[in-house]
Amino acid sequence: MIGDENMFMLVASSNDSIKLGVNAAPTTYAPNTIIQVSVNDTVFVDFTYAVTFEINADSCVTVYDGNIDPANVIEIVDGKGVATSNGANAPQIIVVANNGYTVNWISVNDVDVTNNNEAIVVAEGDVVVIDASAIEYNQFVVNVEGQAGVAGIQLRNEFESHVLTEGINVIQMIGTETRYAIFASTNDSIKVGINDAEPVAYVRGTLMDIQNNDTINVDLTYTITVNVAADADSKGLECVTIYDGNVDPANVCEVVDGKITVTSDGAAAPQIIVVANEDCTVNWITVNGEDVNKDEAILLNANDNVVISADAVEYYNFTVEVIGEIGVAGARLQSMEGDVFYLETGINEFKTSVFGLQVALFAYTNNFVKVTQNGEEITDFVAGQTMLNIAANDVIVIDFTDPATGINAIIGDAATVEVYNLQGVKVITNGTAADLRQLPQGLYIVNGKKMVLK
Repeated sequence: MIGDENMFMLVASSNDSIKLGVNAAPTTYAPNTIIQVSVNDTVFVDFTYAVTFEINADSCVTVYDGNIDPANVIEIVDGKGVATSNGANAPQIIVVANNGYTVNWISVNDVDVTNNNEAIVVAEGDVVVIDASAIEYNQFVVNVEGQAGVAGIQLRNEFESHVLTEGINVIQMIGTETRYAIFASTNDSIKVGINDAEPVAYVRGTLMDIQNNDTINVDLTYTITVNVAADADSKGLECVTIYDGNVDPANVCEVVDGKITVTSDGAAAPQIIVVANEDCTVNWITVNGEDVNKDEAILLNANDNVVISADAVEYYNFTVEVIGEIGVAGARLQSMEGDVFYLETGINEFKTSVFGLQVALFAYTNNFVKVTQNGEEITDFVAGQTMLNIAANDVIVIDFTDPATGINAIIGDAATVEVYNLQGVKVITNGTAADLRQLPQGLYIVNGKKMVLK
């Protein structure tokens, strides 16, 4: 502060409980009172203060100091508590009901101040009265069998509702209301039983009288019966297994007198899955005369008529003999429809149900492939392009032997070759191994040595 004036006073509108000290602990100070302050003095100002109030709080509630963060529990000793002011706000308390209790009302100096857990201002000597009591509950168990679907299932009374899940639900409802209803959009086949009573058909929203500690059994599952028959022109049911689509692990539906029983798990309608047995195929399925997707779950209603067309698969065999090394990339025969037959060196036995199967050879071993089918060579064969028409019991020979191996053995390190046929006519002058491979099959004299080109 400019100048050598050393007489000061503190002006504050905060409250009347200011404490001040000059180089000493703060004591009570009246605002605007002149104090003497010298150079380098330290002035201590304390705006906080505390008040003592009377209170009848018991174990039903916890009382917090509303001006302390984090919240500080006020200890009640001999019916009295102490609340603080932070300087900006007057002393205040917050009354919170303990678990299982509720605050009915609060008064300060006989004035009702009930305000649902909000802060209550108190002054020195105030008398705080709290009326609290234990909450009355109805507690019971709801056992749910099955699933409720996307909209869920609830137990409701006039005041509150509880979402139920599959399995055991322990429910507490506030108050002593005994009339409850179940609401679910899962299906129209809800069954309900109380305690030991067998669950029976229940209409959603119907009020029930439920007492404390009762057990409510809710069954969302249901079954239906449908008619199943085989198409007269097929083997039908002999070739398939019918599974209940809502049972996990999958449950086989037994056909008895042309009928099967199918379940709903509550979340989904009854449905079946039709699977072809080994070496069988499903041709088509109809429900009430309408075609359905035979490869997906089929939704059903009671008394639907299901007709299944299925037959045994007829196979035929063919043999592929592979000569030579295939190489690390492998080789295969593959049809346009995606049938794949992987090849190994030696005899390969295959079977197929596709009559008139057309396949191409895919191999990355080398460019020297010779193919014969039933003893006849397929000329101009190109791997990956030439299609083979395979019939029952066909024998196909695929020769991967590289003719270049024999050529190289004869010509050795020679840069060029002179080639004569058996008539003594020179057919290649200063040729290469590549030129040799272009000659027709037969016996030749190459650089003075006999050689057979295959």
